[in-house]
Amino acid sequence: MSDIENPAGDTRPIGVFDSGLGGLTVARAIATALPHESVYYFGDTKRCPYGTRTEDEVRSFALQTGRWLSKHDVKIMVIACNTATAAALRLAQQVLDVPVIGVIAPGARAAINSTRTRRVGVLATNLTIRSGAYTRAIQDLDAGVDVYGCPA
Repeated sequence: MSDIENPAGDTRPIGVFDSGLGGLTVARAIATALPHESVYYFGDTKRCPYGTRTEDEVRSFALQTGRWLSKHDVKIMVIACNTATAAALRLAQQVLDVPVIGVIAPGARAAINSTRTRRVGVLATNLTIRSGAYTRAIQDLDAGVDVYGCPA
C-alpha cells in the first residue's frame, strides 16, 4: 500500500468503495498495512454488479460515491472495484477534491511479482477488459498479459 501516504497528524479516514462487498479485502489490507488509520467503507450493493453497466453509468456511480465520501471528510479515496477503476479513475482524479487511487496498477504489480514467467492472465468484466487498463498496466511493467472478459 505504498501508494497511500499518511501526512503527520491527519486523522481523517481513508475512504474505500466498491460495487459490493469484494472491496472489503482491500479495506482489510489497508487496515493491516496501516494499523493506525481509520477506514471508511462504502459498498454499493444497491447498484451492483457494475460489470453489466455502461461506462457512463459506472463513471456516474463512482463520482456520486466520491462526492459522498468527500462529504465525510476522507483524506484519500481508494476505488476498490476493478470496473470502476477502469472506467472512472482518471475522471475521479480530475474532478474530486480528494486524492483518488485505484486497484488496477497495484493488482498488476502483485500479479507479476507472483509469477515465474512474467505472464499474467486477467479475468475481468467486459467493461474492464475493453478499457485496456490491465493490459496497459501489465505491459508498462514489461510483462505479458492475456485478458478474458466475462459478463459480470
